[in-house]
Amino acid sequence: MTHNTKWILGCFGALAFFVVCVIVGIVVLVRLVDTPESKRDYAAKEAEGRELGKTMDQTGCMKEGLARSKTMTRFEVTRAVENESFVEGCLKSSRATAGFCDGVPPFWKLKDDDWATAECARVGMDAMRTACTGVFDAKIAVCRD
Repeated sequence: MTHNTKWILGCFGALAFFVVCVIVGIVVLVRLVDTPESKRDYAAKEAEGRELGKTMDQTGCMKEGLARSKTMTRFEVTRAVENESFVEGCLKSSRATAGFCDGVPPFWKLKDDDWATAECARVGMDAMRTACTGVFDAKIAVCRD
């Protein structure tokens, strides 16, 4: 085997190892987030959001969700998903705000994460140090329904 062949095989081996590690990481993350207990917690947060939403408009729900997201990071997956569930429930039961869905990316653009990160910056929040992207993900979900 030539030196170049060994080098190419080594690169392919390293790439295959990396891909397997990413897949295993995703599976583990999904298993942690998708337990029966966590599903109950998400449902409870959504119900809490629905109750609060009855007393405010969509802008109020966003403000509350963003305030809560300041206490967690994007990497606190369970808490971030709970907050996203809360905001989605709140938005669904709150009074409509004129122009609320203006600027939300359409489904076929596939720019959700970029848009949510830009919206976090627009409101002065760091997308990595807070869970604000989940709040805007909830907005996307409600606006697309």
